[in-house]
Amino acid sequence: MKLDRAANEVKSRDGRRIAKVLTAIPRGEGVFDYAVPESLRDRAALGSLVAVPLGGDYIQGMIIGFAASSEIDRLKEVLFLIDEAPIVTAAQLKLGFALAKWTLSPLSACMNVVMPEKIRRLSEAFLEIPPEILDAEPLQGRVFEDSLDPSAPIGDRVFCRLAELQRATGAAVPEKALTAEFPFEAELGKVIGRLIRSGKVARRLALKRPQDKKRTVKGVRLTEAGRAFAGERKGRLAKSEPAQTRRCEIVTWLRNQDSPAQAAEAIHACGGSTADLTALCKLGLAEIVELDVAREYTETLPEKYPAPSDIRLTEEQAAAVAAISYRLRGGDGDGAALIQGVTGSGKTEVYLRAAGEAIALGKQVLVLVPEIALTPQLAARFRARFPGQVAVYHSKLSEGQRFDAWNAGRSGRARVIVGTRSAFAVPLPDLGLILMDECHDDSYYQSESAPYFSAGPLAVAYGKIAGAAVVFGSATPTVAQRYKAERSGWTFLRMTARPGLATVPEATVVDLREELKDGNRSLFSRELVGAVNRTLSAGRQSILFMNRRGSFSYTFCAACGEAFKCPKCDLNLTLHQSTGRLECHFCGYKAAVPDVCPHCGSTEINRFSAGIEQVELLAKETFPQARILRMDSDMTGRKGAVEEILSRFMNREADMLIGTRMVSKGLDLPDVALVGVVLAEIGGGLLDYRVDEQIYQLMTQVIGRAGRGKTPGRAVLQTYQPERYSLAAAVAGDADAFYTQELAYRRRLGYPPFSRMARVLIISGSPERAQSRCLRVAAELRNVIAQRGGEIRLIGPTPCFYQKLNDRYRWQVVLRGARIADTLRGFNFGDARFEMDPVSLL
Repeated sequence: MKLDRAANEVKSRDGRRIAKVLTAIPRGEGVFDYAVPESLRDRAALGSLVAVPLGGDYIQGMIIGFAASSEIDRLKEVLFLIDEAPIVTAAQLKLGFALAKWTLSPLSACMNVVMPEKIRRLSEAFLEIPPEILDAEPLQGRVFEDSLDPSAPIGDRVFCRLAELQRATGAAVPEKALTAEFPFEAELGKVIGRLIRSGKVARRLALKRPQDKKRTVKGVRLTEAGRAFAGERKGRLAKSEPAQTRRCEIVTWLRNQDSPAQAAEAIHACGGSTADLTALCKLGLAEIVELDVAREYTETLPEKYPAPSDIRLTEEQAAAVAAISYRLRGGDGDGAALIQGVTGSGKTEVYLRAAGEAIALGKQVLVLVPEIALTPQLAARFRARFPGQVAVYHSKLSEGQRFDAWNAGRSGRARVIVGTRSAFAVPLPDLGLILMDECHDDSYYQSESAPYFSAGPLAVAYGKIAGAAVVFGSATPTVAQRYKAERSGWTFLRMTARPGLATVPEATVVDLREELKDGNRSLFSRELVGAVNRTLSAGRQSILFMNRRGSFSYTFCAACGEAFKCPKCDLNLTLHQSTGRLECHFCGYKAAVPDVCPHCGSTEINRFSAGIEQVELLAKETFPQARILRMDSDMTGRKGAVEEILSRFMNREADMLIGTRMVSKGLDLPDVALVGVVLAEIGGGLLDYRVDEQIYQLMTQVIGRAGRGKTPGRAVLQTYQPERYSLAAAVAGDADAFYTQELAYRRRLGYPPFSRMARVLIISGSPERAQSRCLRVAAELRNVIAQRGGEIRLIGPTPCFYQKLNDRYRWQVVLRGARIADTLRGFNFGDARFEMDPVSLL
C-alpha cells in the first residue's frame, strides 16, 4: 500500500493532516483516510490507537501513516485517541509493510504479526448519559419502572436501565453490561444507535486491561517504631544471638527500601525466615501488607545460576562477545552475526554478556526461542542475571500475563523480552539487540495462518529497520544460514569446545539390521538396553528420544536399509495404502512396490511403524525399576506442564525422560549421562530435500543433551542406515564434513540456497475441487510467469504428502527460481495459500 498519492488527488480543503487508519473492516486492505483535527495534531502519531466514524458508528483503528492529500474530497475526522501512547513502534510498522511485500499477504494480516489482534481489539465501548440530561428534574425524580416493564417501548426501557446503572456506579456503563441486561433484544444495537444520534446517550471507547484475576503477594514494611529502631536494644528481638542479628539485618534492609517490599524478597535478601518477620510484627517494628504485582510469567525450575564474576569465558566465548559488542557500538557489518557452537559450548553465556552490554547502553533486548518449551530455562537464566528487567511473552500465558509483558516492553520497564516468534508483537522503543537461539529450528516458521514466514529473515529485517544488532546461535545452523554467513557480510563465529571439564558425548551407532539377523525385533537394541541399565545402576539419568509423538511409517529394505527413491527428485517415495503404490509427492512419479530390493536383491521389504506411546510402554516393561516421565505435545498442552515436567526431572524425581523434538534442543540437564535414539533416520522416508539436514540437526542436538555436567556422557543411536552421511557427520561431530557434502547435493539439484522456493497450496472439502482448482491456478501461474519473464520453474500440480488433513483435501504447486515474490506480485491467489520459502512440502 502506497502512502503517497498521485498528483491528481484532491487535497484536504482546509489543509488538515490526513491519517491512514488501518481497521479490521474486510474491505481491500482495511485502510481508510481520516482528517486529524487540530486538537489531536500534536498527539496523534504512528501507531496510535484511535476511534474513527464508519457507517454511522464508531470503530477502532490504528494510524499507520500520514499524507498531505487524499482521493476523498470530504474526509471524516479522527474522533479521539483510545490510548495516549502508540501501541506499536515506527520500526514495527515498517516491519509490517516489509512483511506484506515479502509474503504477498494482506497488510492487515502482516500488522497482526507486529501487533497482537487482541491488543488491537482491546478497546471497550462505554455508554454515558450526559450530566445535564441525567440530572434534569423530570428524570431525577422518576421511578424507573419502565426498565422493568416489558410493555414499555424498548428505547425507554434501555434508556432507563442505563440511567440506573450509571447512577449506581457513578461512571459510564460498559456497553456489554447493557447487552447482558437485554439478552433477547435483537434490535438492541439499533436502539442504542438511535439514542446516540438523538443526543441522549454518548458512546466512547477506551483501552482496557484484560480482566484477569488480580494478583497480590504478601509484603512487609517498617512501622514508625521500626524506622526509629537503631539496634540499641536488639536483645528484645530474640533470645539467640543469630536470630537477633538476622532480625536487625531485616530492619536495616527494609529501612533502605523506598516502598513496601515483598516478604519473600526480604527473607531471601537477609537469609531470614517467615518466623523472623512474624516476630518483628509482634514487636510492632514491622507490618504485613498486601502488594499488587504484575501478572508475570515465573519459572519454577530449581537450578541456581552462577554470577558473571564466577564464570571465566573461554577464548571463543570472549571473541564472540567482543564481536557482538563491536556491532552493538555501531561497528561495520550488515546482516547478522551467526554463532555456530557445539552443544554445551556456552552460547547462552555469550547471549547474557551481550544483553548486559546492550542494557548498559540503554537498549532493550529481544530474545527469541523456537518453542514455548524452551522458555523456562532460558528465561530463568536471564532473570537471574537481570532481576526485575525480564518479561516473557508467548501464547501459553494468560491474556493478562501477555498484556502485562506487552505493556512492560512498551513502557521500557522490561529491558529484556524472552519469547517465541509471537514476541515480535511486543513494542520495544529502545530495541538494540535481537538474539535468536536455536536459529535452525523449523518452529520459527509460521504455517498456521497468513502471513507465512520464517522468523529468521524477519529478525534480520527488524534489526536493519531498528538499527539493532542481530545474533543467530545454534550448534546446527541451516545450510542456507551458514552459506549466507560465509558469503553475505555476516559475522561468522565458531565455538568448538565445551567450557571447563565438560566434554562432547561419545556416540555409538547400532545397526538394527544386525539386530534383526540375530532375532531381536524389539524397538530397543541390546546395546541400548545395557546402556540404560548401567546408567540406572550408576544413579544417573537418561533420555530416550523419538522423533514424532504419534505413529509414523516409511518403506525400506531391511537388509540394506535403503529407502526407495524417486528417480526424478532423489527424494524418498511413500507407500499409499489405498493404491498399494509408491508415490513421489513432489513431482507425482508413481511406482509399484518392488518384490526385491533394487540395491541389494533382498526380499525383506519392510514398513517401519512406531510411536512415542509404544516407546513409553516398552520402556516401562523393560526397565520396571525406572521412574519415567514423558514430554511431548500431548503431555504439555496445559499451562505450566513443561515447567512441571522439567522441574520434576531436574529435582531427580525421575530416572528417564522420554520425549520428542522438544527434548532434543536447548535444554541444559546436567545429570543426564545417556541419550538413546530409538530410530535415528525416522523422517528419512519423508518427501523433503532437507531430510538429511534435519537428521543431522536432530541427532547433533539430541546427542548434545548428554554429558553437560562434570561426568562424561554417552549416546546410542539405533538405525537401519548407519552409512548415511548425515548420521556419520552427527556421530563424528563433524559439521564441516556435513556442510560440504550437503551443499554439493543442493548445488547439483538447484535447491536452496542456490534458488528460492515457494508453494501454492489448495485446501478443499472436495478432492475433485481441490484438484481442479489447483490445475486452474497452475495454468494461471504459468501464464503470469511467461508474460513477466520470470526465471521460475513450476512443478506440479500434485497432491500433498498428507493429502487429507482434518477432512480437507490438499493439492499444491511448487515454484523454484529467483525473484518469485516480485514476479507474482499482484497475482490474485483467491482462496489459494501462497507460502514463500516453506520449511515443509508435506
